[in-house]
Order: sequence, then C-alpha cells, then structure tokens
Amino acid sequence: MVLIIFWLLKSSFYCQKILLLVSSNIFYGYYNYHFLFILNFTIITDFISGILINKTKNSLIKKLILITAITISLLLMFYFKYFNFLIQILNDSFNLNILKFNILLPVGISFYTFHGISYLIDVYNKKTNSESNFLNYALFVSYFPLLVAGPIERANNLLHQFKIEINKFNYYSFVNGLQLILIGFFKKIVLSDNLSIFVDGIYLNSNNYNGSTILIGTFLFAFQIYFDFSGYSDIASGLARLFGQKLVINFNFPYLTKSIIEFWQKWHISLSNFFRDYIYIPMGGKANKNNHYIRNILLVFVVSGVWHGANLNFIIWGIYHGILYLISKFILKTFKTPMKNNYFNAAAYLLNFILISFGWIFFRSENINQSIDIIKKIFSLEIFGIPYFQNGSLCFPFIFLSLLFLVFEYIAKSERLDSPIYLIQKIKNPISRNMFYYLVIFLILYLGNYEKNSFIYFQF
Repeated sequence: MVLIIFWLLKSSFYCQKILLLVSSNIFYGYYNYHFLFILNFTIITDFISGILINKTKNSLIKKLILITAITISLLLMFYFKYFNFLIQILNDSFNLNILKFNILLPVGISFYTFHGISYLIDVYNKKTNSESNFLNYALFVSYFPLLVAGPIERANNLLHQFKIEINKFNYYSFVNGLQLILIGFFKKIVLSDNLSIFVDGIYLNSNNYNGSTILIGTFLFAFQIYFDFSGYSDIASGLARLFGQKLVINFNFPYLTKSIIEFWQKWHISLSNFFRDYIYIPMGGKANKNNHYIRNILLVFVVSGVWHGANLNFIIWGIYHGILYLISKFILKTFKTPMKNNYFNAAAYLLNFILISFGWIFFRSENINQSIDIIKKIFSLEIFGIPYFQNGSLCFPFIFLSLLFLVFEYIAKSERLDSPIYLIQKIKNPISRNMFYYLVIFLILYLGNYEKNSFIYFQF
C-alpha cells in the first residue's frame, strides 16, 4: 500500500518523503511505541548537534559539541544494552547482590546510533555538510528498510539520495528490487529458518549430543546466520530500490574467502567500515609501531564483540577473530607471493570456513560454560561418534540447498555479479528465465518455514 501511494505521489517529492517518514515511524512503533521516543530523541539531538558543529567557528567548542552528542547517544545505548551486564559483572566480581533492572532492548538501537555517530563525525571532519532539512535527516536515520538491522549507511550515500527528486519510475531498478527481495526471502525462510530448527535443537540441548553432532550443528549455524543476515540485507536493499534508493552492499560472498582479513572485508561490510573509519584509523591504524598496531586491531575486534551483545561470549568471539586477523596478516606478510594452485585455494577456502565456524560456537552458545563444554566435546573422542539428532533426515535437503546455493554464489562471484539471483538474468530464453523465478517462488512457498522466527541481528 505504501509503495502504491509513494509512486502515486511522484509529482510531490516532499509528500513522498513525508509518507516514508510516517511509515518508518509506524513500522518501528508497531513493535513497541515507547521506543519511538528514544529514536526521535536521538534524531533531534544529532540533527541539532550537526548544525551547531557546522556553524561553530571555535574548534574547542566544536569538539565539545561532538563529544557531548556522541556521549548522549552512547549512554542511551549503554543503558539499554549493557547496564544489566555491568550489574552482573559487579555482582560476580565483588560478591554483591544488586538487583537487575527490567530493561527491554529497543530493536535496532545499535544501528541507528551508529548512523548518527557516523554523520556527526563526518560533519566534524568536513567530509559531509550538516543537513539543514530535518525531514531529510530524520528519514536518513529512521528509513524503515534498514532501521532495525542495517546496513549502517553514510550521509554521503543515503542522505544525499533523499535530496534528489524522484520524478520518474525506473523499471529496471524496480525489477532489480523485486529480485533482491525474492532471493532474500529464499535465504531467510527456506534456508536459515529451516536450518535453525536443527541448530536450536542441538545447542539448546547440547548436553544430550556427542561431539560429532555438535560439530555438524556448528557448521549448520554458520550457514544459518549467514543466510539470515544476508537475507535481511537483500530484502532491505530490494525494498529501498522499490522506492528509488540504493543501499550499500553489506555482504560480498564472505564464505568464499581465503583469510580472516578477506572475510571481514566481505561480512557485514558497513559495520567493518564503520569500525575502520571511526575507531581504527583515529587510533593511528597501522601507522604506529607494531605493538600499537596489534593493540588497535585487538581493540577494534573487542569493540565489535561488545557491540554484538552484553555477554562474555561475544567479547571472546571478538578477541578470537582479532587474533586470527593478526595471524593472517603475519602469514600474508611472510608469504608475499600468493599461491595460485587450485588445490591450495580450495584448502584455503575450507580452512578459513572451519576457523570462522569455530568462532560461531561462542556467538551461538548461551554462555561461556556452554562454549567450553561444546569445545571439549568437539576435541574429545566423541568427535568420532555417529552423529544423531531428531528428524535428522529432514535436514539433508536444506544442507544440500545451502551447499548448492554456495556453488551459485561461487559462479556469481566468478562472473563479478553482486548476487546469484542475477545469474538468472543471463539466461537469454525468457521462458527458461521465468521458469527459474517460478522455481524460487515455489521453493519459498513449499519449503519455507513460516513459524515466528525473527532475524538474528534484530537483537543487536
């Protein structure tokens, strides 16, 4: 309905933006209308701060405004995400019994907080001009396709697009959007949500399973979280294209990588770029001494872990990736000439996937004790046991589809395409091409898991 009204209003760009802003607030408020106050308070604070930073001549006052605005945003996020975690640390460390607060985490607070922070820093560094139109800025932060799980956009991309009047319907962009939504729903409903049944069964009852079963569950989770989050990103990008905008690419075949360095260049790209530009580089990046470089890398990955959640598991997950990143850097520096042997490349792909999957143990486990127990089982004689889990035979079709999808991704990557859905476009015969689209739709309708399964990254 919103899409139809939007294009009926194409003669009034202002009305189109009002419609998108109102729709975004309704969309966010539908989950919990109380959180609308936090969202809009953040928007108003950052909007005013951006104007003050731009107009202030005194560098000291300008920096003070920037620090104050960022502090306000981070304190809000800290309260909702980490306050109870802090109480738990104090209780455990000093044998206290401080009662935790009943705090409900606002969906997407990490994402729209980072939108505002990136905007303010870019205004301060004169990489972008402060926005004088409140409607444009409010829409930039609260735009519903990316509001709850990203990607984390920059003002120079998305905010700039809300200043360009859309007075002509672009058929190619619209069809492209539908294709992205289609492949996104396939990833989420057919692959991720069906795999989650088996992953949850194993991880929620890990004491009842042997090491080989848990190892399979860990690999399945690697597929589940990828298809879940990249599926959301495809749907978000597709929705934006239906309305005439183009979001940044957030995934670029991350499991088809040969090192952790390359993985983080292709997984959750907008978050990786945020940490690079606003934490790593300001700390000096790799320009300082080696010990400073190691410190900077590890700190960025610790922050990445903390960003994902108030849990010791996420911190360890971040440290784990930081260590692997430094090891990969050392190996690449030692062996400057890359090996082009196909067997070597295949082994590198497989090893990197195994290392990444091992890290997901900390990400998926309920707590650090479960992580330790799972790792002990995997590295014990239980790993040689026969894997077993309920309805195991029902899992194989989805494992097969997941592996088949990765094959299509490899082909798409070889063809330098952004998504395997674009391979269908290369089929010249229109009947055959449409049959593939119908096949994807059939798989979604027939194999889709339509239970209430929210996206994993909604919790962050």
